[in-house]
Amino acid sequence: MWEKTRDDVVQAGGRVIMDQRVIGLSTDGDRVIGVQSVDSGGTVRNWEAAQVILSMPLQETVAAFSPGLERGVSAAAARLRYRDFLTVALVVEGQIPSPTLDICARPRVRLGRIQNYRNWSAAMVRGEGRTCLGLEYFCFKGDDLWRMEDGELIELAKRELTKLGFVQAARVSAGYVVRMEKAYPVYYPGMTTMWRRSGGRLRVHQSAVVGRQRHAQVQQPGSLDDDGFARGGEMST
Repeated sequence: MWEKTRDDVVQAGGRVIMDQRVIGLSTDGDRVIGVQSVDSGGTVRNWEAAQVILSMPLQETVAAFSPGLERGVSAAAARLRYRDFLTVALVVEGQIPSPTLDICARPRVRLGRIQNYRNWSAAMVRGEGRTCLGLEYFCFKGDDLWRMEDGELIELAKRELTKLGFVQAARVSAGYVVRMEKAYPVYYPGMTTMWRRSGGRLRVHQSAVVGRQRHAQVQQPGSLDDDGFARGGEMST
């Protein structure tokens, strides 16, 4: 999906520069005028910016501003908490008549959700006669799930897929693991205040916040959060 997005940007005349991690946001008054990034080799580059769309975790975004934001804003952002996430993608021979997304609230497995990528789009699976299932595990960096080797996670996913009756492990021909740090904001007492203090300050700098960071930032009391829980101002999970 993101390869297609990259191709569309390039075809429209844009540039997509890979292997760059944003480490700084330069401001002039209330405007973001530059972005600083570093590649895997340690080379730092500076980019002029007319417009900035932020998808980084809000905690890291606030810390990246130079000059730094007000002490209260930085302190609020530092108190935000996140949960991490990993996906085990299993390539299965044959078609599987399963839902596009299945919530696995079952105590006998550690699995959180299963996605059938072919149901989203056949273009997400290479070759006919195959299905790719994404088994999603909610975790925290450093816990036992996060520390598992890729091979261990693939075997765990195959066992749990069989246990749930989706498909026998023998039909799995390949597996891949993707880890994502700070994938979800954690809801906890006081969280709404922290988001408003830190996220609200970014609007002054005329930068657009997107993704789950934006979603949590604009939640209002009594609305539904991203996991579908009704919330009356504060919620702890």
